[in-house]
Amino acid sequence: MLKIKDVSKIYESKYQRCIALEKVSLEIDMNEFIVIMGPSGCGKTTLLNILGLIISPTSGEYSIENQLINNLKFKEKARLRNELFGYLIQDFALVENDTIINNILLPMKYSKKKRLLKDKEERAKELSLSVGLDIKLDEKVKNLSVGQRQRIAFCRALINEPKIILADEPTGSLDSQNADQLIEKLLEFYKKGNSVVMVTHNQDYANIGSRLINMNDGHIEVNPMPHPDYRYDECIQTVIKD
Repeated sequence: MLKIKDVSKIYESKYQRCIALEKVSLEIDMNEFIVIMGPSGCGKTTLLNILGLIISPTSGEYSIENQLINNLKFKEKARLRNELFGYLIQDFALVENDTIINNILLPMKYSKKKRLLKDKEERAKELSLSVGLDIKLDEKVKNLSVGQRQRIAFCRALINEPKIILADEPTGSLDSQNADQLIEKLLEFYKKGNSVVMVTHNQDYANIGSRLINMNDGHIEVNPMPHPDYRYDECIQTVIKD
């Protein structure tokens, strides 16, 4: 589904030159849960942002469903990004002074899928209930707990029915209980035939996915084939607490 070949990313300014990725190659198929680990500054977030069409590589090729992405125009990339990907990041990136429902619906403002406002609101309500967010959706985000914000961010990631969730340290600001609940939801999303690519420092989650990738100094050090004995049911039991 996603394929990058010999991709490099170099950040340059007047005073310095930083090689964030150097000739990285990776293929991600449908229905994979990939965990990416490595020290700070090794290129994990840069790789995730290239996969999600947030930034462009300096060199190398990127294809999505056998379509070469490099030469697509900005609007074409934005359309693909909106249709294919849901995003989760450490600080959630919610609009604090806006309501829960408006935060959840935000990606729909840029979607080409034609939906009535009533249908959009029903979708938002269904998602919020599915994650146990049983509060008024006209409540301002700034009044909510960290755990509630995490669930709003997850609903927003799902609102456009993406095929892939890209998660950058999604449990970094959560306590262990809320972190495990989020991982459980990501595993459920994966079980439905979708894909997840998650960057994390948390060693507890190193083996929850179908594939583990280790990065260092802009390179992929370990890129094994999917675990031959991977079992979703056993995996999720390591996350869900009794």
